[in-house]
Amino acid sequence: MSALELTISLAQSEISDRESGVDEGIYSASENADLSQLKADANLLESNIGNLKKILQTGGTLSDFPPKFLSAVETVAGLAESNNNDRESGIEEGIYSKSDNESLPGDVAAVTLVQESVASVRAENRPRSPAP
Repeated sequence: MSALELTISLAQSEISDRESGVDEGIYSASENADLSQLKADANLLESNIGNLKKILQTGGTLSDFPPKFLSAVETVAGLAESNNNDRESGIEEGIYSKSDNESLPGDVAAVTLVQESVASVRAENRPRSPAP
C-alpha cells in the first residue's frame, strides 16, 4: 500500500470515528459540521486512486495533481494525522493497547511523507516577490 493509500485509509477511519462519536453524542455535531466535506475529499481521492498512483508511478509528483486533488490530499492528511495522534495519546493513557497499534510508526511515517510532499508543492507554488 502506498503512503497516499494508507493516508486515505487512516482518514476514512478518523471520519468513521467522528461520525460514530456524533451519533453517540460523544462529539459535538456543530464541531463536526464539516464531516460531509471531509468525507467527499476522502472519497474523491479513493475513487481516483488508480489515476493518482499512475501519475506518481510515472515520475510525477503531487504538483502534477489537479488543484482540487491536492487540496483533498492536504485535508485527508490532516485527518490521518489526527487519527494517529488519537492513537498515540490513547496508548499513552492506557486506552489503547500498544500491541493493537503496531502499525502506528509506519502510519505516522506515511502521513508525514504525504504532508511533506504537500508542503513542498505549496512552497513551489507560492508567488514570489519581485526583486527590488
